[in-house]
Amino acid sequence: MTYDEKLAARIIESNIPEVWKDIADWEGLYAVSNFGRIKSYHRVLTNGKSRFIKQSYIMKTIASMNSDRRKINLQQNGFQQTCYINRLVAEAFLEINRKDDTIAFLPKNNDNGDNFVENLMIVQKYKVLRNSRRITSEDKHGNIMTFDSISLAADHL
Repeated sequence: MTYDEKLAARIIESNIPEVWKDIADWEGLYAVSNFGRIKSYHRVLTNGKSRFIKQSYIMKTIASMNSDRRKINLQQNGFQQTCYINRLVAEAFLEINRKDDTIAFLPKNNDNGDNFVENLMIVQKYKVLRNSRRITSEDKHGNIMTFDSISLAADHL
């Protein structure tokens, strides 16, 4: 099953409405949904002497080369920025500090392509060490815990 097919099935089974919010620093150009979809807004573009209308559409995301995390290229006036979908969803719906680079977003169900807002858990980068199969985490009291999967760690946190 392709990523798009899995996403469509997940949307149908979720039985919750899709909510859209503008992406910070890209307001009026792009929006992100609580399902992890990205929309490019309707706008008028100019190319030298001609002008044309670009209709609103749902953008295709791409998988990163070293993992199945989804990302998207946003662009305006020759400037392009690559953004991870899980971070865009978390910034829009979990109201975290966008400038805080010590935060990571891990999927509760171990599926890096599942960017539904309820599937994302916030962890401190410096407190989570990932190896091939186990998750080691330090809680706020300094206790070190080891879990067999991200989902077990999420259940405990």
